[in-house]
Amino acid sequence: PIYGFAYLPGSGLKGMAKAYAETVWLKAQPDQKQAWRKIEDVFGWASTPDRKKQIEDPNHPAEVRRENDADPDSPEIKSCAGNIIFHDAWPETWPKLIVDIANNHHSDYYSPPDEKEEYPPGDWEDPVPVYFLAVKPGTTFKFAFAKRHSCVPDELLSLAREWLLGSLCHEGAGAKT
Repeated sequence: PIYGFAYLPGSGLKGMAKAYAETVWLKAQPDQKQAWRKIEDVFGWASTPDRKKQIEDPNHPAEVRRENDADPDSPEIKSCAGNIIFHDAWPETWPKLIVDIANNHHSDYYSPPDEKEEYPPGDWEDPVPVYFLAVKPGTTFKFAFAKRHSCVPDELLSLAREWLLGSLCHEGAGAKT
């Protein structure tokens, strides 16, 4: 959607939080299988080739999810929506925009193979500045989460918040973090 102001899309925030949960938080958990289930409970899962490889990999904590986990003959749950909704983050006040720059110093080097000359990037190339609008540093955003259903445990909401905060603190958000 176009709101008329800068915002951080919830889908991007969800992806950041999931990446943090899988690459940082999970490694610090004593029970990897239980921790992975919490990640899946927050973000959901789908029957994809990657998930199949994870389940087949004895070093990965992913497991087949069943309608009744105590019964190995119970039907498999192939996919499930995540229990936590990540809403778009909006600025607390109308954001001030600044002009930022991306400066490609080696445009010839990054040209398609049939258009570039055969020499490596070097100081003889001319930079091609690309100007764009950016949110001024220090802008504060509000982040919102919601349970998909009222019966979702509060712990999952807390984990989603922890993972997003971890991701924002360690990586930042946006193209120029």
